[in-house]
Amino acid sequence: MLKRVARKLGSQWIARVPERPYRLERSTPVVSFTFDDFPRSAWTVGGRVLEDAGFRGTYFVSAAFSPPRMRDQVPFGVLERTEYYEMDDLVHLHERGHELGSHSFAHLRVPSQAKADIESSIEDNARFIRETIGKELPLHSYAYPQGAVSVRTRSIVSRHFSSCRGTSPGINSGRIDLACLRAHCIDDRFDPRRSLQPMIEEAQRRNGWLIFCMHDIARQPSRWGCTPAVFEEIVRQVRSAQVEVATIERVVPKRPTPSRVGD
Repeated sequence: MLKRVARKLGSQWIARVPERPYRLERSTPVVSFTFDDFPRSAWTVGGRVLEDAGFRGTYFVSAAFSPPRMRDQVPFGVLERTEYYEMDDLVHLHERGHELGSHSFAHLRVPSQAKADIESSIEDNARFIRETIGKELPLHSYAYPQGAVSVRTRSIVSRHFSSCRGTSPGINSGRIDLACLRAHCIDDRFDPRRSLQPMIEEAQRRNGWLIFCMHDIARQPSRWGCTPAVFEEIVRQVRSAQVEVATIERVVPKRPTPSRVGD
């Protein structure tokens, strides 16, 4: 009965009943910039803008978008006319202090998968990142592919990571769910001059955590991306607000046994 009700309520149920409740107690607000998949411009353009401001971001990596796999099969959720990361990009962003997070191996919607397939995808993706950067690396953060999550899969995935990020909008403050962090998605319709300041002010008022979810950053972005001018304006306003900016892994408490590359 409970599972039927959960399926009916969908994301509303997930948002109201935390899988891993945690009391976020901060004296100051914090902002995190995250990139899903990730298109190469998220690093070549987005990474430069962040570093010029003294910030670092969290890049959620899926092996499905790597050059070798893209040559063999177009992954689910690929953006048309979008160039994705090169293998060396993962090495460089890690060396420069950005966070590598997991976005699963095949980039499939987890609610449609069996438990064994979900966990294999987590393990295979960790192995892919290890082989790419050439060393062991704790993977503390996860983002659900396409933002798709259910009560069942939230429980499965969150056992492997310190935190998991969804795509439901809102500020993380007070009692939050580390199994499904809220995030504001920045797309081609987002107007930072009109919409951003209320988000920042709410985070400041609640000493909360504002997470941005982004994809490509291009002059002609996909429907899920934004232009360099929009991203630069977001970073400018965040910097002007003098709020802390941190990667996901620097905000949440570390689990004793996070998912590790090569485990």
